[in-house]
Amino acid sequence: MRGIIITMLLLQAWSIVAQNFEPYYQAAAANHPQLKAVFNQYYAIKEQVTQVKLPPPSAALGLFILPVETRLGAQRFKVGVSQMFPAFGALKAQKSLIHQKARVALQEAEIIRNELYFSLRNIWYQTAEVQAMIAVEKESIKLLETMERLALQKIEVGKASLAEVYRLKLKINERKGNLDLLNNKLPALRLAFNLLIKEDALEMPSMGDTIALRTLTYPKDSLVKWIQQQNPKLESLDLKQELALKKMNWQKTKNRPTYGLGLDYVFLTKRTDLDPPQNGQGVLMPMFRISVPIYKDQNQARLKEVAFELLALEDQKEQTSDVLTLELERALAAYQAAKIQVKLYQEQINFSQKTVRLLLTNYSVDNKGFEDLLNVEDLLLKYQKMLLRASIAQNTALIQIEKLFAQPLFN
Repeated sequence: MRGIIITMLLLQAWSIVAQNFEPYYQAAAANHPQLKAVFNQYYAIKEQVTQVKLPPPSAALGLFILPVETRLGAQRFKVGVSQMFPAFGALKAQKSLIHQKARVALQEAEIIRNELYFSLRNIWYQTAEVQAMIAVEKESIKLLETMERLALQKIEVGKASLAEVYRLKLKINERKGNLDLLNNKLPALRLAFNLLIKEDALEMPSMGDTIALRTLTYPKDSLVKWIQQQNPKLESLDLKQELALKKMNWQKTKNRPTYGLGLDYVFLTKRTDLDPPQNGQGVLMPMFRISVPIYKDQNQARLKEVAFELLALEDQKEQTSDVLTLELERALAAYQAAKIQVKLYQEQINFSQKTVRLLLTNYSVDNKGFEDLLNVEDLLLKYQKMLLRASIAQNTALIQIEKLFAQPLFN
């Protein structure tokens, strides 16, 4: 007799799944091409920080082809060194801008990684559904084969017709066909999983024939509030707003003057016609330079550009927030609908199993209720499949919500 096929366990399934999935998460994150590309961009941006330095000093050498006569002698050549300095705060603002660019790139990696983890779990749940369906079909075949043996025994004593056996064989063949179709789905799911992790040594974690139900543990109001604080896409937009502000601060430094310090030395030859004091002594000349930006139209246009970027980011953030709120509402509705279905199908399965037991007893004793037994067996299989789909839908709705927060939230 078929027992209860789908065991629903209200337990903390996430901790089990997370432990089983940790090596798969790590492998997927390490091998995913897009994620690696974003991390390489992050490292490239970090290298720009060391490039933010003072401009290199300059040195100059000048020869007087036609010597310039002075009171102390003729000028023969001149050497000089100078160093330009950017506007006050420019280097600090530029480094801060680059660091913020790196943070934005890192957040983009977090978004991709979150999508990757969701894809892994989603494929895993699809595989779990197929394997649980296979278990249900196998148990259905066992029940039908039990009925077939009973029918054959009754034929021997003249209490059943051969038509009953044929009808049971039709049912068994139908179940076996369903079994083949389900088994045919598994290779594609395993391939999709393996393409994400790209590790030959890792096989898809086993999930058995049961599906552990996960439950919602937070009120809706809290979720709506938290999504504004924890969603990685909103965090990315916040970081981009900070990036725009730092870009604006850096652009403002271009309206400030830049400075330069220098030192020139002029070599003189001694006069031979006279011997004045300090005859032939070279000239040492310190210099100070300042460059004041007069034409500011270009930089003002850049500041306006950043201001418009900030406005665009604010609008984008509002739109993203609305979309996320809607996605959360839909996921919660899907969860509640699946939860209602799970409860209904559990009750239907319970009644169907009791009915099957009664009808099977009647058929084995009095040879009555064969048609009803076939019909109820079909209903039992139907409800068990519906229960599996509803269970997967409930769990999938919760991982969709977790995807919005980029972290586990539920039992």
